[in-house]
Parts: sequence; C-alpha cells; structure tokens
Amino acid sequence: MPLNLAESIPRLKRLIPRLRGKRIAVLGDLMLDHYLWGTASRLSPEAAVPVVDFVEQSECLGGAGNVAANLAALGARVEAFGAIGNDEPGHALRNCLRAAKIGEKGVLSDSKRVTTVKTRIIARHQQVVRVDRERREPLRAITAERLLRSLFAALKRLDALVLSDYDKGLVTDAFADRVLSACHQREVPVFVRPKTSRLYAYRGARAIVCNAKEADLIMTRSLGDEKSLEEAGPPSLRCHRRGGHRAQRFGVSRGGGCHAGGCCGVGEHRRGRGCGKTRNRDGQPGRVAARAGGCTGVVTTRAWVRPENARNKLRSR
Repeated sequence: MPLNLAESIPRLKRLIPRLRGKRIAVLGDLMLDHYLWGTASRLSPEAAVPVVDFVEQSECLGGAGNVAANLAALGARVEAFGAIGNDEPGHALRNCLRAAKIGEKGVLSDSKRVTTVKTRIIARHQQVVRVDRERREPLRAITAERLLRSLFAALKRLDALVLSDYDKGLVTDAFADRVLSACHQREVPVFVRPKTSRLYAYRGARAIVCNAKEADLIMTRSLGDEKSLEEAGPPSLRCHRRGGHRAQRFGVSRGGGCHAGGCCGVGEHRRGRGCGKTRNRDGQPGRVAARAGGCTGVVTTRAWVRPENARNKLRSR
C-alpha cells in the first residue's frame, strides 16, 4: 500500500538520533571515486568531444566505502571490511577512510589485486565521461580467509552488518553463505545490497536493497505501477512506488526472509539531491527528503547527509 509520509516523518525524527554510536560494519567492494573538474568551451579538432581545461581534482569513497561514509556521517561507529590493491589508489582510499573516522583494520591490501577506481571528468557541472579501472576476479583463497577471520572476530561487538556487493570479486555464493551463517549465530542483523544473480545466496538477511529493474527480476514480472505492485505477491507484500523516480521498494514479511528497496537507481551520482531511506526493526519503511544533502542508508549518493540537515528538513514537513 502507499507509504503514509505523515506517519513516517515522526518515526524518522526518532530514528536518526538512535543511529549515533551504533557499531556497524560495512563489508563489500571498496572503491575510490576520483573526480577531475574543469571547464569546456571548445570541441577537439580530433573528434567530436569537448576539450576540458583542468581546474582541480578530488577523491572520495565509493562503492561500499560510500555506504560506510554515510553511516559514519550519521553518527554510527563504522568499521570497513574489504580487499584493495597495494597501490597508490589503495593508499588514497585508506586516507579517505581515516578522514571519515571509519575503522580500517578489516581492510586488507593484496598485491595481486588493483584498487577499483572510477574516474569522472566533469565540466560545467556535467559529467563528460567516466573511466573505470578494475578487475573482477575472485579473491585469492588466502585473502578471503584472512578477511573472514577478521570479520568473525569483530561480530561480537557489532550491532549490524551491511553487505555491499558490486560484483568486483569479493563476494561469492560461498563467501556470502559463511558471512550470513556467522551473523545468524551471533544474532547480528545483515542488510544487503546484492548482485542480482546471487540473490538467493543472501537468504536470512534482514533487508535486501534493489532498484526497479532488479525488483522486476526478483518478482519475475514488471512492477511499473501500483496495480502490478499489489498483484506481485501475497497479502504480506507491502508496496510503495515513488512517482518521478525509477526506483521502487517492496518488502515481504520477515517470515519470507526478504525486504527490498531502492533509491534513484543504483550507483547514480546526484550531487545534493536524492532521497534517504531506512527501516526500523518491524520492517516499516521511512524516508528522508533529498534536500537534507543526499542519500543515506544502504543506497547512497556521494553527497553525504548530516543528521542536523536531515532533522531540519523533517521539521519543514
């Protein structure tokens, strides 16, 4: 059924402060987002592309690192777990983690890997092109075991785990199964941003986040309107579709083992706009408006939201 925004706002006002101090681990594909900023006023004589005059560059956390940064910005005590290359981008990524006050003991450097870097060239506030530097082969067995041992040792002090899978080789079916089994034994709730092809490897997760296309695939039908959402599952299916956005959110009761949601498409870069979402323990969804500064929760943008901005926006509602 449609989300009652008037009812969810008071709940969010209570939930945002409760995130402060929570011990949350983010396990997944850590990336470095590299930006080249410039101006463009002419086309290249070599091809029909703009010539960008370089002005400055910047770096920030991407992928699972961006999820960790948003949680840290909202006051959580965050530990990152993942594998990066023993290279210059890897060192820059560690510096970004330290700047965001995110624990990095669980971030392993592997000389056989390269750190995933997404370089965006931007001119006049428009992205001209993106260049990805990455390799997607699975982790070496020795690296995977070291990472799992580090994570399992930390579970006893965690309130929750976010598993952020961007299909860069860190998460496999067997890896995900061991993580969820260990978390289940320790009663640590797991929130997952999955690779669709591995959806069933995440059985037992508290929540699964997806975009509209992935929701269609999961439900084996198109979910393009309210009627299709209502017809997609049993009475326990709760549906909400946001007009004007490509993403939709649905959830099956906890007995079904799956909740899902989405925001602004997965991986979209929308500076200063978007929406933030969270779920409380009974699985009911909430929403923070875009003008708080960006997405937060499992699906995020690069514009990190701050608690005070979110509260100010909620007061205006």
